[in-house]
Amino acid sequence: MNICYLPAGDYNWASSRLRVHKIVCELEKLGHTVAYHNMTPLTEVLVAQKRMDEHARKMMRQARECGIRVVYDIDDWIEGAPVELADVVV
Repeated sequence: MNICYLPAGDYNWASSRLRVHKIVCELEKLGHTVAYHNMTPLTEVLVAQKRMDEHARKMMRQARECGIRVVYDIDDWIEGAPVELADVVV
């Protein structure tokens, strides 16, 4: 599977380290292809972690228009989170 992640932070940010970067390492060990920040023509799933910026919203819209599944990963409710742009919220 080809997955694009939009993490909220880098490896030094605990939430992103646990909810994105460590998961990506395991996904790659299982043979999945993972990119950060940019979808490719082969992207099948877009995962946005707590992102609320316009760039992430734009990518989520584009992904849905192209039939790419969008997962919005949010560990605490944040007012204004773009959950309406996701197929599933975790």
